[in-house]
Amino acid sequence: MNMKGTMKGSDNTWVAIQLLADKKTFVGTTDSKYKVEIDINTMESKGLIKYADDHKIMNGVTHSVTHSDGSVVSIGLIMDDKKNFHMTVYRMFPDDHLNRKIIA
Repeated sequence: MNMKGTMKGSDNTWVAIQLLADKKTFVGTTDSKYKVEIDINTMESKGLIKYADDHKIMNGVTHSVTHSDGSVVSIGLIMDDKKNFHMTVYRMFPDDHLNRKIIA
């Protein structure tokens, strides 16, 4: 997969591999909002992750937290209609791992 242009101005490309809450999907993460699915056996990229929700989270993190129930918690910035930024905490659950539920 050609990711040219998705990381403009960044030297922090795919710094960590993260296992999503479904315990099957591995993604390359960085400070960008883009996460690319990685085939852990071949290390080939399978394409960008498409979340089921419509949250307009503008960035990403490489250090999400996995809880004992299998859910994954992470953070991101959302810009409101007045162009104010809000730090957002979201959680993804094993049975719905592509739906980011806002918790704070």
